[in-house]
Amino acid sequence: MKNALILLAGGVGKRSENPTPKQFIKFGNLNIIEYFLTYLDSKIFSNIVIVANKNNQKKYLNLINKQYPQHKIIFSQSGKVRQISSLNALKRLKKFNPKNVVIHDAARPLVSNKLMKRVLKSLEKNVACVPYITHNDFIKIKSKENINLKNNQILYIQTPQGFRYKEILKAHSKSKEIDVRDDSTLIKELGFKVSLIKGEKANFKLTYKEDL
Repeated sequence: MKNALILLAGGVGKRSENPTPKQFIKFGNLNIIEYFLTYLDSKIFSNIVIVANKNNQKKYLNLINKQYPQHKIIFSQSGKVRQISSLNALKRLKKFNPKNVVIHDAARPLVSNKLMKRVLKSLEKNVACVPYITHNDFIKIKSKENINLKNNQILYIQTPQGFRYKEILKAHSKSKEIDVRDDSTLIKELGFKVSLIKGEKANFKLTYKEDL
């Protein structure tokens, strides 16, 4: 079975004073993408598409194939918004004809191989699979009414999100929206159900302090 990974790394960090986009910040000798690839099981995916603009690709990722020959890495041009970036990468995968594709944010480098495999396992029976976590803190809605919510009523959606390749490509191609921030939203528009599985609290999204 062919499984492909799309790694979205097109963010440019406009809200931050730091000139380096967060996905290229270094932990020791490795930037975040290099850290992710170091610990990614090479047996999970047949192909990996890294989505980045050409300048960042040349500046930060020009040696990535030499560094990680165990991964079959190609590149795709990022778009002005996430949705365009995802579609560009999906089109890039056409010639490889994968059965499944996993779309993941580069700014979540601590995702485990176990979660990746669980997402793909779900695709044996489902068209789409999305991980989520709940919150431990007390949740209250800011309004004139005194509304309290139980923790299990609020779901924090994560990536990696898994899809049958043909269905998610069709969903992106048919969408009339131009800035949907979540790929699973598009698959729902085609009438497919999305399977939800427990994610990992360690799989958090890295942020600058300006993002908070």
